[in-house]
Amino acid sequence: MTMGNLVPIGDLLLTDFDGAWGDDPTDESGTPVIRSTDMRRGRLTLQSAERRAISPSVLEKKRLRGGDILVTKSSGSAHLVGASVLFTGSGVEDYVCSNFTRCLRPNPESVVPEYLYFGLQSPQFKEQVFGAQRTTSGLRNLKITEFKSGELPVPELDEQRRIVHRIYECLSCVDEIEKLRDEQLDEAAKLPDALIDALIDEAWEKFPIGELASEVRNGWSGKEKQDTEPVRVLKLSCVHNRHIDVSKSKTVCLPLATAADFLIKRNDVFVVRGNGSAHLVGRSAISDQDEEAVIFNDLLIRLRFHENVLPAFVNVVFHSRSVREQILATAKTAAGIWKINQKHLSALQIPVPSLPVQESLIETASYVLRAARTLADEIHQSESQSLRSSILHKAFSGEL
Repeated sequence: MTMGNLVPIGDLLLTDFDGAWGDDPTDESGTPVIRSTDMRRGRLTLQSAERRAISPSVLEKKRLRGGDILVTKSSGSAHLVGASVLFTGSGVEDYVCSNFTRCLRPNPESVVPEYLYFGLQSPQFKEQVFGAQRTTSGLRNLKITEFKSGELPVPELDEQRRIVHRIYECLSCVDEIEKLRDEQLDEAAKLPDALIDALIDEAWEKFPIGELASEVRNGWSGKEKQDTEPVRVLKLSCVHNRHIDVSKSKTVCLPLATAADFLIKRNDVFVVRGNGSAHLVGRSAISDQDEEAVIFNDLLIRLRFHENVLPAFVNVVFHSRSVREQILATAKTAAGIWKINQKHLSALQIPVPSLPVQESLIETASYVLRAARTLADEIHQSESQSLRSSILHKAFSGEL
């Protein structure tokens, strides 16, 4: 088939312009502004657009139209710069894109908007404009002139429409693959907890956390004091795969005497005290080693235990169905944040078998978690993004 001559994408546009950010709105009637965070993997989420006060004159100039292509022109991540989405219109209200985004408005007499959109995502085009970035103040910025000089083959409009139709047909198959992959990942994530539930004997005697713990303590919530010692304080994202990831932390300055009360020790168990998601509140993680200059924050509660219960065992059973049901029954929500407190936590009943049985369950749970992570990794390796790239490469090579 004839793919037509190579044409710079700048010659295929009616116009292109930066977006606007406007001012803080005085009420909820602002104009929705599409940010790069609303543009992920070629998909646009209009519901998450932030409302801003945009003046009528700016709105008149920058109002989006169906068929506009939005390109991320500034980001802290190099792989996001140049990423694009197709705006098909909302049919309900006006939208603009943010000042970190560039709007490309295709000329319908020269190019089908969907054809140009897919072309911008093709490996051939990305290879041309890979270096069209510069860094200022920690941000990666798109060099618009170089980006617009990137070329695409432009056949007749009917042929463009045929190619777009074939791309959609192929990508619908990829969407189905991704749906099945996501279902597999969900099942893999549920496996460890389901197997742990099966291993817990209902006949085991139950005890409240308050009797088993030698300490139930909230984290640090004070203010920094300059000219004191630098320490790292954990972020909430440190709770990862049921272990504490100390790399998820930030530096603050505190007197050593203050920090000492919140230092992390091996086998400390931490419970998420507050989170915007109910399924994350009350989740636990264990520290694998002593940390000399790392403390925990007030969104975590630390548990330390008497010798009759192993901390790693508690960390396992905290993810069981019976304990999760107790947590969700006591969690309270305020201002969109789900929370539990020390009183709720101390009242939780957990099954406690003999120490040898606890050790056996810890070992089994560790094996199951490793197996589940291996399964998830294998599913991830069947990444469908390479299929999308292959389809677009063929489409813009005249092979589709």
